[in-house]
Amino acid sequence: MYDFYNENIRGKIDSVKMIEKYLPNVKVYKSSSTNKMKCPFHTSDKTEDGIEKTPSLLLNDDNSYYCFGCGAYGQIYEILEKKLEIPRLNAIKILANELNLKLEFGHKDSQEFINYKKEKDKQKDRYFNNLKTNKKALHYLVKNRRIEVDTIKKFTLGFVSEDEFEHRDDLSNIINRISFPIYETKRNSPSTLGLGYGIIEKGDNVKYINDENKEPFFIKSQLLYGYNLAYEEIKKNNEVIITEGYFDVISMHQAGFTNTVGTMTNKISDYQLNLLSRITDNITLFYDGDSPGIDATIKVIPKLYRFGFNVSVIIIDGYDPDDYCKKHDFNHEKIKKEFRLKKEVGIQRIINIETNEFQRYIFNKRTEIINKISPLINSVNDETLKKVYEKELMKKLEM
Repeated sequence: MYDFYNENIRGKIDSVKMIEKYLPNVKVYKSSSTNKMKCPFHTSDKTEDGIEKTPSLLLNDDNSYYCFGCGAYGQIYEILEKKLEIPRLNAIKILANELNLKLEFGHKDSQEFINYKKEKDKQKDRYFNNLKTNKKALHYLVKNRRIEVDTIKKFTLGFVSEDEFEHRDDLSNIINRISFPIYETKRNSPSTLGLGYGIIEKGDNVKYINDENKEPFFIKSQLLYGYNLAYEEIKKNNEVIITEGYFDVISMHQAGFTNTVGTMTNKISDYQLNLLSRITDNITLFYDGDSPGIDATIKVIPKLYRFGFNVSVIIIDGYDPDDYCKKHDFNHEKIKKEFRLKKEVGIQRIINIETNEFQRYIFNKRTEIINKISPLINSVNDETLKKVYEKELMKKLEM
């Protein structure tokens, strides 16, 4: 892999153009003699949102880099690897594609990858067929979770029965669980790259388990649950609704919000945002309406603004998207009407939540709120809008 890079790519590609093309939210500071960017590697001298204050990383003509702040040095693919949160092999593949070179080793079109996808598709199909004959698992989905049969088919949900031991012996953690296929991001006839597994009975402390990452074929942070089903609606509406969990996505689709995807965690990667930025400018975050969900929303918003998205937030106290859809019997119009009342511009919603129970005589609380919300306001690119939010926050805090 490294020999291929050194012989075929190094010194033959424009580092600045690669940064500008694949990392559009990263600014390259150009002069007549040097090109610099803010270093993604070192941790000192950074603002609250984790971005270096001043550019210290020099981009050299031979595709190498050197940071005067922390001493980090290496090749351009390491910057793509870090910022896109992808394996090094995939970063080198990106550069190879720019030069119309085919990187055979570990390539996603390799026979190894084709075989991997075939095996995962077989697993998905077995689990799907298992579910058809397992009354307990079907009862859980249809009666307890209120998932319609058509929705089960749409998402090809399955069940891992004990018969699976005939095919695999590494099943101790996933036996008697519902399976959630995670598809590749291609829209037409996507293959299964991995699966998630959820409990059907209380008692197991670990509610959800996912297949371990298998680089470069299955990397969860590079995929979005439901993306293949939501793609057309996201483009059509120019909006994506982002949730956390499997059932959040499934219930939102059943309620008619088919532009919904899930990150399968309360974090979102640069790779996932780059994927979404190709088809929409607008993101609506709909995370859980509890304290961890609100905290996760606050942490994610600055990154969304840095990528140039218009950000809205739906937070419904005490409900996650799955529960909320059930509360309204999956009635699209009723939920849509509620969303119009609940949906607010990202930062405005957080300001309202955090200052809702503010008491001016508790000085520490005021400081805590300012420290929590200021990074969000600072992440806004529009200076006029930034001042509006600052003024609104001060007003709410009676300052």
